[in-house]
Amino acid sequence: MNNNAYPETLFPGLTPGIPTNHGSREYHILHEGKLAKMPDNMTYGCGAAFSIGGQTAYSMVRRLGIEEGMNVLVTSAKSNTSLFAINALRGRGVNLYATSTSNRFETEIKAMGVKELCVVDTRSQRFMEHPVLLEVARRGGFHCVIDPYYDLHLSPAVGSHGHWRQIHYLRFV
Repeated sequence: MNNNAYPETLFPGLTPGIPTNHGSREYHILHEGKLAKMPDNMTYGCGAAFSIGGQTAYSMVRRLGIEEGMNVLVTSAKSNTSLFAINALRGRGVNLYATSTSNRFETEIKAMGVKELCVVDTRSQRFMEHPVLLEVARRGGFHCVIDPYYDLHLSPAVGSHGHWRQIHYLRFV
């Protein structure tokens, strides 16, 4: 078993990508190259839910080369991909900030290691002018931004804020 190498597999002729592209079928027979070994302490339900969101978020966090002390912003904090990213950043010693359109689940999100949950109006092109985000920008900016909805946040985040430090901006695909 090749432990679900993603997106490519070690098996010639096996279609790249995730096996859940046709997950709504009543029966789905999977090649062993599309299976992943689960940790003993992971339930089947957790394993089933982990698939693409977990793979995407953990891969992006790994590629960022995050170091202790960096300022990291995760947008859309309540989205599945963002929740996986926040969890992947736990225990890495980063200053973790998040944005959301409401403070619903703020306690739970902060319990995951987020310093501040910034409630923003994404319909406004000025949503990045939240006082907390501006203060981080004033002190040097964000080293990394993880944004599963780049089409909503990219322009306001980097557009007119010349005082922001270079941002390694990732688009989730």
